[in-house]
Amino acid sequence: KLRFQNKFDFEIIVSKNIKKDITYFHSMLIQPFVENAIIHGLVNKKGTGHLTISFEKKDAVIICIIDDDGIGRVAAGKIKKIEEKRKKSWGVNLSIERMNILNKMGDTYAKIEIIDKTDLHGNPCGTTVIITTHLMIKKQTVQ
Repeated sequence: KLRFQNKFDFEIIVSKNIKKDITYFHSMLIQPFVENAIIHGLVNKKGTGHLTISFEKKDAVIICIIDDDGIGRVAAGKIKKIEEKRKKSWGVNLSIERMNILNKMGDTYAKIEIIDKTDLHGNPCGTTVIITTHLMIKKQTVQ
């Protein structure tokens, strides 16, 4: 937020049924999607944008929802093509690859869904990324 001169605001919401002191989520699955929401969606938006990162627990599953009201992936893609000649982006592809490795290891299950949001007139109005994974509990150490 500081880096981009308060171009957006954000909130992080953790469901009350999640025990924060013993529950964890693969952070490197989340980071590239949050970064993309900020750099490609919110910074390029006219006016102030909003980013919400929420965590919900349903049975043995944790769901992380990264939601922005930025310019959307199509408009961001057009800007990115111009910039692509300078820099190759790897973050999202690495997250998907990391998720596939976790799934193959059998220790966890992870799924990523990307939704392009539109308003009533079909205009892009942001992106929602939903990352679902098995609930992971930190092992307790006996002292």
